[in-house]
Amino acid sequence: MLGRTVSSAVSDRAYKSLAPYAHYLFNSTMTCTAWITVTIATERFICVRYAQKARRIVTHTRAVVISVFVVITTLTLSVPLELREAFTANQTTEKSETLITFSKAYNLCYYILRALFQ
Repeated sequence: MLGRTVSSAVSDRAYKSLAPYAHYLFNSTMTCTAWITVTIATERFICVRYAQKARRIVTHTRAVVISVFVVITTLTLSVPLELREAFTANQTTEKSETLITFSKAYNLCYYILRALFQ
């Protein structure tokens, strides 16, 4: 739609500048949605399994703290994907070797954490 209302050069420039951020938001919200679903399922399990203790275990404050923790963690864990995209786009720079090495280390950390927590 943007390409229809403005020139193709402007829309190409807008796409190139916004695509990495859209990719980051897509990945982080997808991961966040999955983990929020896990927390809701865990909360429901606690309410069913430990019905007598559920009011003490499941509180509004804990739900908010866990939700904020999940959002911050997923946003943080999605950063390596954004950096990987940025590094592959900047491989022609003078510091490309350093950036690619950093990207590989970051990706290794990301996939280890993802394997542990998903």
